[in-house]
Amino acid sequence: MNTDLVAAGTVLAETLEAENAALIALDLPRAAGMLADKQQAVARLAAMPAAPAPHPGAERMARRLQALAAENKRLLERAIAAQGRVMAVVARAAAPDVAPVATVKQIMIGITNPSAYVIYEAVGTKSTAKGVEEIAPQSDEDWAKVGSAAAAVIESGNLMLMGNRAIDKGDWVKMTNDMIEQGKKAMKAAEAKDKDGIVATGGDLNNTCDNCHARYSRQ
Repeated sequence: MNTDLVAAGTVLAETLEAENAALIALDLPRAAGMLADKQQAVARLAAMPAAPAPHPGAERMARRLQALAAENKRLLERAIAAQGRVMAVVARAAAPDVAPVATVKQIMIGITNPSAYVIYEAVGTKSTAKGVEEIAPQSDEDWAKVGSAAAAVIESGNLMLMGNRAIDKGDWVKMTNDMIEQGKKAMKAAEAKDKDGIVATGGDLNNTCDNCHARYSRQ
């Protein structure tokens, strides 16, 4: 029985040594290809009954496996970190080289404000010679315009957080994210053709904008 236990341990040790060698070379495909063999070796060793009495060969094997397992863990962590660095480099290389141009004020005037007013004025009432008339999107195209305006509000918020546009990392970020969140709610309401939802989110969006303008004095 001790012989079988040592033999199972030897198979696992050799598998770990081979995988560790691949990991040292950062040959991740080769290391990944050994996963099934390692799992089988572990399962075989785990199925072995414990030795009835201490055995020098089994004790040496246990120490060897502990050392190999610790090394395997360290090398796997190193390989994962290296892979992460590679992915980061690839992502940076693939990302377009863009430089922010517009100021926060230009974004607000050119994108945020006109888009927000589309939401504010999408649903409501007006007095005419015929009496009070309801204002609301009538067609799919009308609702799509409201949804597009909400999407523009969201993206304008993203632009306000890019590069060095954020005035601070506290209230500015929080209030901008609040605006983005209200834009998302308006977008969902437009997709659902929910007139009450547009009224509610329009009011909340207006309050969010007013709070930000009060805090930052329309910078």
